[in-house]
Amino acid sequence: MKNITLSLDDNTYREARIAAAQRDQSVSAMVRELIKTLIDNSQQSSQVKNDADDRALSRAALAASAPAFAEAWDNDEDDIYNTL
Repeated sequence: MKNITLSLDDNTYREARIAAAQRDQSVSAMVRELIKTLIDNSQQSSQVKNDADDRALSRAALAASAPAFAEAWDNDEDDIYNTL
């Protein structure tokens, strides 16, 4: 495991120690958990963006080959999202 040095002002450090104690963990463990969560959320956001890009490309290809069907697909998708 690698170590890092983090500089915090006194008040932030005190609040971090209190928050960690309330979670029954060390400040290091709390920061490690926060960084992991940040990375996981970033990766999930990237996947969602990639999925949206894939859907957009599929729609564009469909619109080029069968415009009437593409329009119906867009309308059906809008209906699905409006009911959620």
